[in-house]
Formats: sequence, C-alpha cells, structure tokens
Amino acid sequence: MSIKQWAIIAGGLVVVLGSMAGYSGIQQVQCEAPPALPVQPLTYGKGTAEQQFCVYHSSGGLYSFAYPREFTQTSEPVNGDGIVLKAVAGTAVLRSCGMLTSENWVEAYNEAKGKIHGKIIQTKLGDHSFVIWWQDGEIQRYYKAVYTGNYMAALYFYCDRREMPYYYSLLTHVVDSLQVNGTLYP
Repeated sequence: MSIKQWAIIAGGLVVVLGSMAGYSGIQQVQCEAPPALPVQPLTYGKGTAEQQFCVYHSSGGLYSFAYPREFTQTSEPVNGDGIVLKAVAGTAVLRSCGMLTSENWVEAYNEAKGKIHGKIIQTKLGDHSFVIWWQDGEIQRYYKAVYTGNYMAALYFYCDRREMPYYYSLLTHVVDSLQVNGTLYP
C-alpha cells in the first residue's frame, strides 16, 4: 500500500478515533515520519499510559493526538497496514484498506458492495451506518461505514480468523460498539 493511500486512510482514522475518544481537537505537530506507518511505534504489555501518536493526514501534513493506552495482555502489532489503539470500547486492531468516495449515503453503500470480491452473506443499511459481510474463500470479511454528519468515514475492517483469532475478537468488539461524536452506532 502506498504512502498516499495511507495518508488518506490515516486521516479518516484520526477523525473517527479522535471523536470516539472524546478529543475536541487535533493539533498539528512536527513529527519525523519513517517510510511506513505507524509513524511512532507503540509499546505492548500491561499498564496504562498517555501516548502521543503521529499519523499522516490526507492534506499531506503530520498530526498527532494523545489517547489513554491500556493493554491487558501482550500482543504483536499488525505489520504494514495495522495500528493498535485504545478506543472507547477497548483495545482494538484496526486494519483500514480504503475509503469511499461517494457523498450520497445510498450511493456509498452501493459503491462498497461494488468493491467486494466474493459472496455477500448479509447486509445492513441504517440511517447512519451500514455493514456488509461477505465470504472471501475461507476468510470472512466485512465493511463498516459510519456517516458522522459532515464527514464520511468509511473503514474497511477485515481479519483472517484462521490466523488471527485474538485480533478478530478485538475487532468485532469495537465494530459492534463504534462511537462517533458521542453517538453509539450499532
């Protein structure tokens, strides 16, 4: 995945997760960015701490925000396209692989379905969110999108349950209790 793609994705993650954690603003800071994300490596283990995390923003700038970190068990990072963060509902593995371009909600839903390569198992279209589950070979994946009111944040979550059962359990926990601007979406 290219740095440009990551910039777009990370920008969406900052907006959504910043809102989830209740932060009112994201301050631009000077961060030294290595070739691949995460820009600033996280530590793994037990305990609670405040971390400052730098990410690319779609504008091309670098932003950072602080969030409380609490790990109850050690875990390995997802290499290349994953970031482990502490969100409102708990520690989560977010693997974001694309954002929707459609501004109309129904069009965005259809766009998401058009991106899927595999058998669609179930879909759920609500007023503020939609989920699409599908089977890709032996891997079950799903696409979760949430509309925040003035910003379309489409996060593409997926996980291979055969190889990553721990990450999968964390992932489904957060997807099932996603908060945006204080509103809990199913």
